[in-house]
Amino acid sequence: MSRLFRITLWVLLAVGIGMTVVQLLGLMVIEPAMAVLNIVIGGAYLALVLFLLSRLPFWPRGTAWVASALLWGGGTTMIFVFASTPAINLVDTLLPEAVIFSFGGAYPEEIGKAVGILVILLSFRQLNRPWHGLAVGMSVGLGFEVFENIQYGLFGALMDPNSDLIGVAQMWGARVVAGPLLHVAFCALSGWGIGLALYKADWSAWKRLGVAAAGLGAAFLLHFWWNFSPGTDLAYVISLVTCALVLYPAVIWCCVDASRRSHADNSYAYTAVGA
Repeated sequence: MSRLFRITLWVLLAVGIGMTVVQLLGLMVIEPAMAVLNIVIGGAYLALVLFLLSRLPFWPRGTAWVASALLWGGGTTMIFVFASTPAINLVDTLLPEAVIFSFGGAYPEEIGKAVGILVILLSFRQLNRPWHGLAVGMSVGLGFEVFENIQYGLFGALMDPNSDLIGVAQMWGARVVAGPLLHVAFCALSGWGIGLALYKADWSAWKRLGVAAAGLGAAFLLHFWWNFSPGTDLAYVISLVTCALVLYPAVIWCCVDASRRSHADNSYAYTAVGA
């Protein structure tokens, strides 16, 4: 554990939480009842998914790191999003519209989430195995996904001309069914790469950098691919299905590999209860 990284974590979490609170208050001003409804749905979704993830055999003990990861995903990542506005504006003038939309999703979201994974891994002493990066990544992705779904759910209420409730249901249904745990999956790939890079024994510095970059690169490219629209509805559906057939099996493989490694690990590791 690094004291410097932990201080950095608390500072960035405080800023991120402040930004999230401001955004949520803004949503409540626009449509109070629907904002509260979406927050309740988001809370229930978060609790269910987190419960299921915590049953994974490689899941580390403690709650503080989980809370930090969720808050980073749901709040601190927005710092990177806002800071990237000049770069996004520059890209807008250089690339085709379809590419801009895809690029604007993957960048800077995946970078911001990956930074959070790294900072959190280096802030908690009990996070000291490669598979802990996978767990942290999933938690960061879950925090981001829940907050984004809350926002989209409210937008659905505002856009539906007939019923706010129908708009909320359609938006949540589309995001949960059409792209289940999408950001959890993206961040899982980043986290697995970062976890291996930090904690795998007997690797050179270059190999560590390469594996971390590969994890982040996979998350970035798959996020870009998911958002890319080839031009027709049929081509878009084919693209989504193909992307899903790459993304989800890759994450399942990471989870299986992490479970095997954690089961085979009988070396000493510091663990913390309730921390």
